[in-house]
Amino acid sequence: MDPSVDPCDDFYTYACGGWIEENAYRTGLEELFYGVNHNSLPEKIDLTISELLKRRIPIDSALLDTKPYRDLFAFYDTCMEVATEEDDMQPLLEVLLKLKHFHVGRPFEKESWNLTNAILELMRLNGVPLFDVLIDADIRNSSRFAIIIAPPRRYGLIPRWPKGRQSLFGDTLDDLVLLDMLTEIRAQRRSRHMMGRRGASVPRKTRTSTRGVMTMFMKMNKRSSGKLLQKYSRRELLPQRNVELKRTETIAKMVENVFENSTEEDIVDALGDLTPDDILTSVVQKFIPNLAKIQPNDYEELEAQQHALLYNHYTVSQLQLETPLVDWSYLLSSLFNMTITDDDNIYLYYPQYMVSLNHMLATTEPWIVHYAMLILYSYDVLRETIYAPDDMDRADFCLQASKRAFGEVLSNMYLHYVGNETINHIRRHAKDILGLLREEVKSSVEKAPWLSPQDMAAAHDKLRSLEAEIGAYDKHWNLTFVNISHVGINLSEDNSFRDNVLEIYRVLRTELYYLYKEPVDRFSFIWSFTVQPYIVNAFHMHSTNTIVFPEAFFHSPYYTKKGPEYLNYGSAATAMAHEIFHGMDFTGTLFDSHGEMTRPFSNASREHLMSTVRCYHDLLNNAFYEEVAVEDAFIAMEACPSTGIISGHIGR
Repeated sequence: MDPSVDPCDDFYTYACGGWIEENAYRTGLEELFYGVNHNSLPEKIDLTISELLKRRIPIDSALLDTKPYRDLFAFYDTCMEVATEEDDMQPLLEVLLKLKHFHVGRPFEKESWNLTNAILELMRLNGVPLFDVLIDADIRNSSRFAIIIAPPRRYGLIPRWPKGRQSLFGDTLDDLVLLDMLTEIRAQRRSRHMMGRRGASVPRKTRTSTRGVMTMFMKMNKRSSGKLLQKYSRRELLPQRNVELKRTETIAKMVENVFENSTEEDIVDALGDLTPDDILTSVVQKFIPNLAKIQPNDYEELEAQQHALLYNHYTVSQLQLETPLVDWSYLLSSLFNMTITDDDNIYLYYPQYMVSLNHMLATTEPWIVHYAMLILYSYDVLRETIYAPDDMDRADFCLQASKRAFGEVLSNMYLHYVGNETINHIRRHAKDILGLLREEVKSSVEKAPWLSPQDMAAAHDKLRSLEAEIGAYDKHWNLTFVNISHVGINLSEDNSFRDNVLEIYRVLRTELYYLYKEPVDRFSFIWSFTVQPYIVNAFHMHSTNTIVFPEAFFHSPYYTKKGPEYLNYGSAATAMAHEIFHGMDFTGTLFDSHGEMTRPFSNASREHLMSTVRCYHDLLNNAFYEEVAVEDAFIAMEACPSTGIISGHIGR
């Protein structure tokens, strides 16, 4: 509404003027259009959780005295107490001095340094400067886990890119998230005005520099820094490369003061025969940028996701043969606390990256690798997870960090706020909608004369076996269950936020590798480690043939509890149909009804689908303005279920 307008003079503007003002946009051609701001819903849910964290008034006040809630509040409170870090490297030094397999504060000794032990030590602390070791449901046997070897993602408490199935199981993207990523990539390619988030910043304090600290870093003066930037500005970079460039520059700024605030004696004691310029030239200007170059770019990552090219099966022996500089049997057996043999399924994401990495390590002096790993760990895990990014409010940072680190107890708190009646209402209504949608999809499949009997049977089998998880995980109501995830966490009242972060990292990595021994439980896999009820999103989990709709999805504009049925069927049902059809898109057709990648659909069916997608891609590019222009088939692939092209693909 626009209350400044007299309804007797202009009732339309009085009734709708407020909405028009907030939702009016102009394209590059100055054509006016309106749209609903779907991003407002996550902000509303976050505001609710933020108020619960601040006010601490759950439905049952006795919850406040339990260990999960004490851990949550201790983590959140210490996070809010952190001031902005500018030049002080002392907290990082305190952590690095405890590393047993790195030479910090003393000259590097090649003979006593072991690459595999160094990788192992950092990985147990969530440090993955070279590559990561994760687990996920095995595409060959969905009841078991498999080991995943992936390029470093450099995530801490706050993901730097939009991600879907990310938590303990790494960051395998769900199809729905591909559109978000590509939209961001597309936006960065255009030179158009980008509006930042609204809201005042929390007052910040500046820390003072400390003398005699972490002298394994480089001293980068303005002249050399400018050369580094100039070198890369001539290249055509995808957004990921731009991020890497900014990251390298920030690393330089982060450590610039180290040598400036250290005495000559400190430098000699820490570096021996090396000089700050040696580290600057060999580590910062060469090794780190070259490491970024060999990593898969945005397009390659999305292509691998969409076409299921990630799942390159290896045995530990094959892995050792192709990348011999790492002792894989020792590394994996140590991480998982069990003997890893050729009977264990290992999937190597982007094999070419690992081969290129092995070549880099083989042709690089060990001291360069040593200091590069320390620098990357310091920046990616310590600094970037403790201090909020420049464009993020501290309170928002702490909220997102708490959501990521304490999903179980926050789910418990959120569900007590929402109430069981709401969850049951959502489930009943969603069940009715899904019942109708199954029949509609089944009818579309049966009207497809071009489908072979094999494809028809595969589609029916997937649809018949499709599971739906709605609202929340029932066990999240049970505090005894929630407490299990806090048994190994030790957060004392004297801990700093840095201490709490490192403790959470330690526990999460320990639990991750322990779970490898256990069978995959579908409910826990989805609700405990993949999505929480307060996540505003919807998912199609190919590995379990399940569509997931958290409670937070069932709010306006997607769903209105007391609204007309036609509105809910026009919005919530559309999203549900979208997720169902993901089971038959280009990725979904690779997986069978059990969530295993058996490629049940024929190549002819997949070729027909891709041909239709390309046609749709061209139509969109030629028909719309730049805000909705589609630059590649991946976005078209994501849009297919929403616009009915999959339905049309099936029905023709």
